[in-house]
Amino acid sequence: DITVISGGTATNHILDAFHPDDGYTVTYVLPVSDNGGSSSEILRVLGGCAIGDIRSRLVRLIPSDHHACGIRGVRDLLSYRLPLGTHQAKYEWSQLVDGTHPIWGPVDSALKVLLLSFLIHVDMEIHKRARLAFRFELASVGNLFLTGARLFFGDLDSAIELICRVCRLHEHVSVCGCLNTNFTYHIAAILCSGEVIRGQSQISHPSPAPAVGPAADPGQRPPRAQHNRSVEDLVGSSLAHPAPASDDPIHPSLGRSQLHFEKDDRNVPPLPSPIARLIYISPYGEEIHPRASPRTLAALARSDAIVYSIGSLWTSVVPVLLLRGVGEQVVRRRPRGQPPVRKVLLLNSDSDRETRGLDGAGFVRVVVAAVEYSLAG
Repeated sequence: DITVISGGTATNHILDAFHPDDGYTVTYVLPVSDNGGSSSEILRVLGGCAIGDIRSRLVRLIPSDHHACGIRGVRDLLSYRLPLGTHQAKYEWSQLVDGTHPIWGPVDSALKVLLLSFLIHVDMEIHKRARLAFRFELASVGNLFLTGARLFFGDLDSAIELICRVCRLHEHVSVCGCLNTNFTYHIAAILCSGEVIRGQSQISHPSPAPAVGPAADPGQRPPRAQHNRSVEDLVGSSLAHPAPASDDPIHPSLGRSQLHFEKDDRNVPPLPSPIARLIYISPYGEEIHPRASPRTLAALARSDAIVYSIGSLWTSVVPVLLLRGVGEQVVRRRPRGQPPVRKVLLLNSDSDRETRGLDGAGFVRVVVAAVEYSLAG
């Protein structure tokens, strides 16, 4: 078995390298902290974790040989983005919800009824929060569908499994978020200078006004009791009954819109200082240390190889490795006589905003430090 830890963009281009035709199983573990793009509107209005990377991976894994069975239409639907214009985006969304949008054409009628029900459900939830004025421009239909399914089931893993079954993903391929939650988790980067940048989008692809906080001690950690508190503990709600989204965010830098951000790394300014470490933060800006989802830990426990894939090191790979329970599975030793668990680190062909000036050995040090952090939690 192979577990691939990655984000939702770069690794999509090398999925054929992990094809399970040789009899092994592949589990893709993805972060749920990307607050950029259309996901930022879902987080702002509906709450929950960021599912853009998960949706992207699921859509890429839909088998091409099922196109004749109507699955291609589903793939096109889940890949579709609403237009940039506000009025046109709202108009197309209304067409999608009432089933008259042209993109429904190739979708099998039975599947259409199934998929439409979850779009109607998320539309109803958006209307309940009308005062928050959801912005539909550039919204991903797949993200909205996955959110509707998560809200309906009260469980992210169930929503993912629904897409896997409907789209007939390979039986030896699994996809899971590193956290299974109805709450929003954010990350923050503590720079070597002591500055703190809150939110994944602001770390990797910032909007015009960066969320840079006051200086902090990179080595400082909160008291252990506070450090181990989860977001569920902090807000006092259960997994199945999330706290309502608010138009008055608790921490201002986490409430800034990230709908429009600079995607071209060549146009992104460098960080003021290299990243010293990454942490998870609560809605209040406190450092927390959540535990990885059971499916993530189970996948790592049965793995013969763990791949740290290409993409954003600090905001895609590290957020998974930081979670409690992950470090134990990464460093575990197999019984005598069994081969060791292989760890494979795939390096990028170029540096990005997060890793400028970092060489291959630096990548290894970052991975090791993240695993040690998980073990210390």
